[in-house]
Order: sequence, then structure tokens, then C-alpha cells
Amino acid sequence: MTRPGPRSRLPARPGSAGYAAAEFVLGICLIVVPVTLLVLSLPVWSERQAMAQRAADESARKVVLAPSWDEGVLAGRRVVAEVSRNYGLAPGTLRVELPP
Repeated sequence: MTRPGPRSRLPARPGSAGYAAAEFVLGICLIVVPVTLLVLSLPVWSERQAMAQRAADESARKVVLAPSWDEGVLAGRRVVAEVSRNYGLAPGTLRVELPP
């Protein structure tokens, strides 16, 4: 039994040269770039979540351990400002909401 020889290729249509390159660039732009940006932003998001949790925990601790509510609220706000400075945020970016 003999195998048939290789099939001859059809000539390329005019204007179809570079079509695969265009698909590759489009695939990179629509899939790889957004996924890369998402992966690069996750550590920043995680750090900000940990920072906010730490500020909330420490300010709540200061409020509970203070001799009066007013002193506790002031101490809690100072702790939040300190955490904000430690993480290099602009003043007022991180704030705590405590009832008066």
C-alpha cells in the first residue's frame, strides 16, 4: 500500500498575509494584558485590605481600653492616622467612623 504524496497548498489569497500576526496581537491585547494587570494589582489590594483591618482593630482596641468614650475616639483616630502614615498614604485617605 502506498501513501499519497503531500497535497499541494493552495495559493494564499491577496491581502491575507499577516492575518495570523493580527490575531496574535489582538489575543495579546484582549487576554494577556488584562490578566497581567489583574495579577499585578492583587498584592496591592491585599496589602490595603490588611492595612484597613489593622487600623480598624487597633482603633477599636484603643476605644475599648480608654477611660472614657471621648478619649477613646480621639485615641482611635490617632491610631488610624498613624497607620495611614506608616503605609505612606495621604492624610485623610484612611479614616474611621465612630459614633459621637
